[in-house]
Amino acid sequence: MRRCAAALAASLPLLAHGAWISSEHLVHAARSDAHGAEHFGAQLVLTPDESHFLKAWRVSNTPQQLPATATVRRGASVIAMLVFQGCARDATGRCDVVADLVLQAPDGGRIRGGSTSLWSAESVPGHLHLGNGSMQVSFDPHDRIGRYKVIATVRDRVSGQSLVLSSGLQVLE
Repeated sequence: MRRCAAALAASLPLLAHGAWISSEHLVHAARSDAHGAEHFGAQLVLTPDESHFLKAWRVSNTPQQLPATATVRRGASVIAMLVFQGCARDATGRCDVVADLVLQAPDGGRIRGGSTSLWSAESVPGHLHLGNGSMQVSFDPHDRIGRYKVIATVRDRVSGQSLVLSSGLQVLE
């Protein structure tokens, strides 16, 4: 579990990528925006293959399937990726979206993954954006098997809107 905590803290930065996919993949939360009515929404995706995920994201404006998983074997890792839309824009047209990431163990204990900036730039209204931050979750061969949970609190600093997302992760032998 020590390696898991170190991997969480060390893996937050991710190359910046902005794109969009169809909005059916998002959970929406209502809010009003002075620069146009749009819903702030986000989705947490666990992927076993970050490079394949990024390639699928870049290839199409509407990837039909991004590589995702709900299981991982001890000795392996997954990457938590965040997709969002509808961030409020400040007077200069820029959004400011951040996330706090946590791993919850089967016994309820929590390992803080840290905070990361998902987006601090202009956004394209009506389109989805792949967050600039992620979290790698690695498991040593001796880590406990069972049901873990990745939790992300995504905050739009301009509007004050906040979403709590979670995704279950079964660690197998």
